[in-house]
Amino acid sequence: ARFSPFAAFLLDQGPLTTGLAALAAVAALLALQRLAQDEGRSPRLPLHGQLRGVGRLLGIGLPLALACFWLFPRLSTPLWGVPERAVGTPGLADSMAPDQWLDLMADDTPALRVQFFGAVPEPTQRYWRGPVLTSF
Repeated sequence: ARFSPFAAFLLDQGPLTTGLAALAAVAALLALQRLAQDEGRSPRLPLHGQLRGVGRLLGIGLPLALACFWLFPRLSTPLWGVPERAVGTPGLADSMAPDQWLDLMADDTPALRVQFFGAVPEPTQRYWRGPVLTSF
């Protein structure tokens, strides 16, 4: 319930989206506060009292969130990312495991670049063959 207002930021980060997400977040906090009051069997506050309570919670949480944003370092890569060294890259190798070729099929980077110094050979002579893996 608290994630869905901010899912709109995946598509757009404009001022209208920001305002609507903030309004949806306040509405979600109001709903959660109302559920907590009903579960705790406490008397239900009027709407302006509930808004004051949500404002108090935001007043406490927002400076703490900003302090954490500024004081703690941010990682350059996401936590769920795979390190670059763990993914196969195109190129020639003397061995290959059965699970490596799936990553190579999805990679569009060139495996070989050729530069000729002088005249370009005929197309029949521009054929390169990599190592042939016969043991499997």
